[in-house]
Amino acid sequence: MPVQIFIPTKQIEDLIAFYEVKLKDIKQKKKDLDAEESEIKSTILQLKSKRYATVAVNVNELPALEPNKSVYYNKWSWVKRIEFAIRDAGKPITTNEIVEILMKHDTQLDKRKAVTSVSSILSIKSSVTDETDKPFIKIEEEKGRSKYYIKHGKEIPEDVTLLDVVQQANDFIDSIIINPTKADDNPF
Repeated sequence: MPVQIFIPTKQIEDLIAFYEVKLKDIKQKKKDLDAEESEIKSTILQLKSKRYATVAVNVNELPALEPNKSVYYNKWSWVKRIEFAIRDAGKPITTNEIVEILMKHDTQLDKRKAVTSVSSILSIKSSVTDETDKPFIKIEEEKGRSKYYIKHGKEIPEDVTLLDVVQQANDFIDSIIINPTKADDNPF
């Protein structure tokens, strides 16, 4: 059985004012939650409509790279050559800058072929997120250009064996025997 209590008019007015304030707070919280829900739904739609999400990268916060420990070797894979160029620069660089560095170390490199090879490798082996196993990170700038950097903690395996170096030395020796003026092109 419900219990009935007598509440004086003054207290009723105070209770009404209290519950009106409480109701106003609840309505404001609901409005804030609805706005947050709308924002989250909008973000989800944007992410679903894009192939990937761009991550803002502060270039000043990128980890420093270890300098190149090896001499450039023209029989390296393109991935290893790109790593060499980025380490040589010590900072994020564009595809053209990568090719310029590679051409300094390999004068026989055809620039057009190098740009094509570097671009295609970077399109496959780079990512704008840190969540993939790709060795390079792509940093998109406002001007539409992209720069590339070696992903923090990503070791690109050495793909040159001692046999490759011996083969390059033998090729060089053979070329000197055939054409002694080639001695000036010593890769060692």
